[in-house]
Amino acid sequence: DSLESVVANLLISKKLTIGVSESCTGGSLNSIISSIPNSSSFYNGGIVAYSNSLKINILNIEKDEIEKYGAVSSEVGISMAKNIAVITNSDIGISTTGYSGPTGGDSSNSNGTVYVSIKFSDKIYSRKYIFTPNRDTHRQFTAYKALNFLRLILIGEIK
Repeated sequence: DSLESVVANLLISKKLTIGVSESCTGGSLNSIISSIPNSSSFYNGGIVAYSNSLKINILNIEKDEIEKYGAVSSEVGISMAKNIAVITNSDIGISTTGYSGPTGGDSSNSNGTVYVSIKFSDKIYSRKYIFTPNRDTHRQFTAYKALNFLRLILIGEIK
């Protein structure tokens, strides 16, 4: 089975719903999830908030939080995950924020850095990864890493 079908089967069997907020992946994760047959039974929707303006106005991220930590940070990623769960009325919120390249990065995070954050039940999970800063590869690696991260949480490997 594909990773996405495994995650879909877990969500369906546990009667869970998911909302997705993306930045650096530009819709890749939403696309993978929505391409799964019967995804409407667990996928409530998603938002691609590339700009800080959309993060603030659509995802309800505090402007001060972005200014303090940067849009590419665990703190902002966590807020994106929490807020998309509320916005989409989902059991799970998942987010991606990072620098896909070929340029980008700052003093805290190099080009290729990404944060994947998941809000599930009363827990928050966030991981930092660094992948090749090739734009297409980075987006695909990030989307599948996010799905696998969710899978590991759903099967109890990550508590």
